[in-house]
Amino acid sequence: LFAAEAIPQRRVHEAEIRLQAAREALGGLGGGALTAGGKIAIRAPIGGVVTARSITPGSRVDAGAPLFTIIDPSIVWLTVNVPAASAPLVSRASGATFQLEGSPHEYRARRTVSLGSVIDSLSRTVPVIYEIANADGAIRVGANASVSVGTGRRADGVVVPSSAILDENGRPIAYVQPAGETFEKRELTVGGTEGGLTLVLSGIKEGERVVTGAPYQVRLASLSTAVPAEGHGH
Repeated sequence: LFAAEAIPQRRVHEAEIRLQAAREALGGLGGGALTAGGKIAIRAPIGGVVTARSITPGSRVDAGAPLFTIIDPSIVWLTVNVPAASAPLVSRASGATFQLEGSPHEYRARRTVSLGSVIDSLSRTVPVIYEIANADGAIRVGANASVSVGTGRRADGVVVPSSAILDENGRPIAYVQPAGETFEKRELTVGGTEGGLTLVLSGIKEGERVVTGAPYQVRLASLSTAVPAEGHGH
């Protein structure tokens, strides 16, 4: 266009400066040079596993738009939703152990990353994030886990089988059999869990019979206003 006198030389010079600046910026990001086909090799800033791709071949990419999502699976984070009533007992020095869903192996958190300061309005829990070493890749991102968080304090309560405790909108509950063939739902405050047993700080008294054999069936029946007579109590 300059040769045909369609644009002034000043605009050509400005375009060359912008092109050179773009090439230098690309080089600083680890990008390769333009090939004959107009392609650019882009290098990831970290090593890891690609978990998501936000572009397709031939699509237009805006400045700042994410291209790929990469994670480093050698270190993972565990988010624990601690009941609001127990949150004051948790500190950065509190250790945490956990078991993955369906696995008997117990893992230990390496350090505390953050302690939440806001209570979730629906679940009434506070998020606590722990860092976990995962060099062998045994822990899959997105897996569920049962977690025990140390508080460094003695807690008195009753111990019940963990199978008796259900989750209702983020709150632990259990069903007790006070007398005859009737059942009552109790909201619980729970402590630690170990070896298939959970410490209940409040909600169940010593000597009460707790439904352990079929708590889900009792819960479903209670939602239909007809609680069944069957159920195994301890």
